[in-house]
Amino acid sequence: AYRDRRREDDLYENLSDAAYRRSFELRNLSFDRPGYAYLRALYEAKKFWANRAFEPDLPAVQGLSRFVKSLRSAGVRVIVVNAPENPLTLGLYSEGPYYRGCLDYLRDLGGADFIDESASLPAQMFYDYHHLTYGGAERNTERLARFLGRAQP
Repeated sequence: AYRDRRREDDLYENLSDAAYRRSFELRNLSFDRPGYAYLRALYEAKKFWANRAFEPDLPAVQGLSRFVKSLRSAGVRVIVVNAPENPLTLGLYSEGPYYRGCLDYLRDLGGADFIDESASLPAQMFYDYHHLTYGGAERNTERLARFLGRAQP
């Protein structure tokens, strides 16, 4: 194991939906607390990008496309995974044109297999927006291992 299970893992994983939401909002959305400028910036960026159009010409997107093409031309199988996201923040942008366009782009990425795990775990499996609890990491690893086991040539 990468690390030992922590008390917080058990706490978050065993909260009711309502209790977890209250805890999440206090821990992650109380932006008036010192040191929370980064979390505020992430939160605001998710809302900002949600209603914009996806831009496939951005340098990072083009870099991914070139990388996948180079791997495929070398005979390497490519699997792109959209990682699990906390449903409490995924809802900020998941139905917006940017995210939908990004998913469409990844699904059609020349010769790469695509796995969308974004909505695969409940909120209680996350510490914050994206970081998994110990149990969340175990569940995610098991899901990916099953997929990769089936994906062997």
